[in-house]
Amino acid sequence: MKTRLTYDLSGLRELRANGWQPCGQWITISCTDGEGRKIAITTNGGGEGEFSDDYLHQYAGTCQFSICGWSDRKARTELRRRYEEMLKNRELDKFAREFSAECGVEED
Repeated sequence: MKTRLTYDLSGLRELRANGWQPCGQWITISCTDGEGRKIAITTNGGGEGEFSDDYLHQYAGTCQFSICGWSDRKARTELRRRYEEMLKNRELDKFAREFSAECGVEED
């Protein structure tokens, strides 16, 4: 059974309504599950580049990543993919911690 996600695509919709011209300084699209876990994509006001939620770190340059031209469906698909990847990574991290504890390995 798939987890129900709530999406906030307002930044993408505003960018689309503005003819894909920059609107504001930052755009964030996101999804949240029923337990409050959230995944987000933050770009500059033109929908290009990928940045941390606090805007201090750039993960992808403006030539490498863009949400310009994305439909709502594409945005939801990408957010769900990242959400599922986040959950998978959390499960792997949990398994690694439990395995290390069983083997007597202490974390730093």
